[in-house]
Amino acid sequence: MSGINKYNDISEMIKSDIFNGKLKENMALPSIRKLAQRYKVNPATVVRALHMLRNQKIVYSNRTNGFYVCEDISQVRQNLAEQVIADFLHNMSSIGYSNSDIKRLIKEVVALGKY
Repeated sequence: MSGINKYNDISEMIKSDIFNGKLKENMALPSIRKLAQRYKVNPATVVRALHMLRNQKIVYSNRTNGFYVCEDISQVRQNLAEQVIADFLHNMSSIGYSNSDIKRLIKEVVALGKY
């Protein structure tokens, strides 16, 4: 973990577990206390990470039963991917790359295994 924004790191690790299939749709996440122990952080840090994921509609909370992976997580994943691509294309065009330049660069990077 980076140490500066541990809650960002934790939210990314949980997101990875969800999108890599370790946690399934409507599955309960471990308790806040267990997550805090796993990541060796204060429970408040875990809560902040979970709220970030809730705001991204990756998890939802049940007041008495904790946090759960959202339904239709594959659609959430697709939406996030589209946003990442849109942001990437916008950033690349803002530094002067055309669509054909971007396609060429992506092919080169993938071919060289630089990702």
